[in-house]
Amino acid sequence: MTSVKSIAFVVHEQAAKKIIQANNVETDFLELLENSPWGSRPNSTTRLTLANLKAVQSLTNDFDINFIAADKFTEVMAQELKKYDLVVVNSIASAPSIRFTADLLKYKRKQNGEFPKIIVGTEATWAAQIANGNITEDEYDLIYFGDGLLRHTARTDREIYTRPDVHKAAIQEFELGIDQSLFRNTTEPNKRKTITFVKAPEGRKTKNNESVDRIIDLLEQDERFNEFNIKVVEPPYAITDYWQILAETSYLIFTSLGETFSYALNDAKALGAVTFLPRQMYYSTVGRRFAVDGYPEIGIKYDGIDEIPSRILSIEGSSGDWQRASKESRDSCLDRFGLEKVTRNWRALFNGENLNDKSLYLVAQEDALSFDKIADNAALNSCDFAMSLQNAGTSELIGKLSEYHQDTNVMMLAYYITSSETGLHRYIDISDGLVLANSSVPVEREDWAQSEAFLQLICRTNKIGRIVTTRKTLEVAGNSLSKLSMFTGVNEGVKSIPIETAEC
Repeated sequence: MTSVKSIAFVVHEQAAKKIIQANNVETDFLELLENSPWGSRPNSTTRLTLANLKAVQSLTNDFDINFIAADKFTEVMAQELKKYDLVVVNSIASAPSIRFTADLLKYKRKQNGEFPKIIVGTEATWAAQIANGNITEDEYDLIYFGDGLLRHTARTDREIYTRPDVHKAAIQEFELGIDQSLFRNTTEPNKRKTITFVKAPEGRKTKNNESVDRIIDLLEQDERFNEFNIKVVEPPYAITDYWQILAETSYLIFTSLGETFSYALNDAKALGAVTFLPRQMYYSTVGRRFAVDGYPEIGIKYDGIDEIPSRILSIEGSSGDWQRASKESRDSCLDRFGLEKVTRNWRALFNGENLNDKSLYLVAQEDALSFDKIADNAALNSCDFAMSLQNAGTSELIGKLSEYHQDTNVMMLAYYITSSETGLHRYIDISDGLVLANSSVPVEREDWAQSEAFLQLICRTNKIGRIVTTRKTLEVAGNSLSKLSMFTGVNEGVKSIPIETAEC
């Protein structure tokens, strides 16, 4: 493991570029937010770029880092970047940024190895850039099969999981950042009695604004909610105003059916609100083939809006339950997305370390294990996640793609195909934007190419760097497990995930 000595950190986002051009990377970002036009509206691209900028800036005493604000890739820029050991390009979904990234990677290919490593991340939906004619398929491959691509969700990478060479892609799951210092002017009252909803701009069907009104009707019809204030936040709104509302919020109820990260939700969690969200909100779907829960541990999941009132009342009915749920909400957000976590990620990346530090326990029907036994064995083998091929013994997962096992702290994951006495069925179906996990679609046989892509998505999403399985499972899966790969760092690139065998 070798650390890089010199790093060029290239940004394209406008607010970050202005900071760099003014040689003011150490500026107070909250003051910038309050005095800049973008502070009057939610802007996730700006916030994630600034969070990364702040995290990397904190490492300048440990690494030789130069921040570069670039608009266009030129020969002069190429000669400048050649001086470094590593180039990090914070690409965003703008035409100049897309073109800069593609031109840089094409230039590197022509240099026959005489150019530094290039890490690209984390924004832009690259398949959409092909569809829009902004990049070629060859340039797409340079992005996915280069030195490293940082991503904060697989929702924008669906197309790569339909390709047989997906295991060679240098993709690293890399969390976005919540800069908690931005909340310092937000007060947190001791007693919160506000239920908050956030609506998206009208016309976006997946945002599901109509469910907000239906849930409010349910709450207003129940006199037990008379002591609560109900607030609906609608765009346009200032981020700082939203944070003030969150500081008074006991429960945030989200209705969107599809999000990549959602600062609106995670800001609420960071400020201690107890959050409810649709079970499928963070699902990454690949056509009608399969789906994976992007953040299985985030928030309280609901399947239908009718269950929300009773679940709130359950928390309210026991002394101390809201305080415990609030702390859990805050901790689960900041432990994963807090600026300290993002800084550790960048440090590890610059040190050439493997960021995939989680383990998956995998069994098959032939192992004949129950749901609890699978979880017990996973915990015994120090695994964070567990899965049973074809969902054998895991009927508790029906309707879900993940389930936290309280006794063992293991996250149980659903397989995309289920075996039953009536044969094989797809565990998921997608209808009118809804992901249904109900084993309703029969299939003649398991397509192991799809299974390998599904498992690759599972491993990437959950940062799996170790698989523990059984001899019987290896016999069932053939060589499919050996194809699973991970990005092991800037120096080593893509390698196979180590596989260990254990007794049932």
